[in-house]
Amino acid sequence: MNKTLMKIVLLLGYSVPFVFLAMYGDVAHGTMLLYGFMIIGYTTLCFFAIKSKQIGTMVIGNTLSWISSYICMQLAYTERWSWYFKPFRAETLMLILTVMACSIQILFALIKYKKTKDKKKEIE
Repeated sequence: MNKTLMKIVLLLGYSVPFVFLAMYGDVAHGTMLLYGFMIIGYTTLCFFAIKSKQIGTMVIGNTLSWISSYICMQLAYTERWSWYFKPFRAETLMLILTVMACSIQILFALIKYKKTKDKKKEIE
């Protein structure tokens, strides 16, 4: 696939407000199921970003995901959210979850890079 097209597809995928949707499902419906979908979404996007060597796009995409989640949270903010995620505020938890997701994805990318580098050394 064309690199530019792959970047666009990844950025579109990352523009989904995964963290907001998971937190909204938790608050509105009392279900943790959407956190699982968030993990699946981030894992899928991470896999394709690593496979296509678009690590910079992955970091930019996570930032885009945080921005879209933050905007959605500001638009759909309810009074219940202010006490539901104690000891954190909803915005703080959203930032923590996004940073954790991005960190894990970068860790996987570094592990993959190290394995690839080690294989090249073995061949030589």
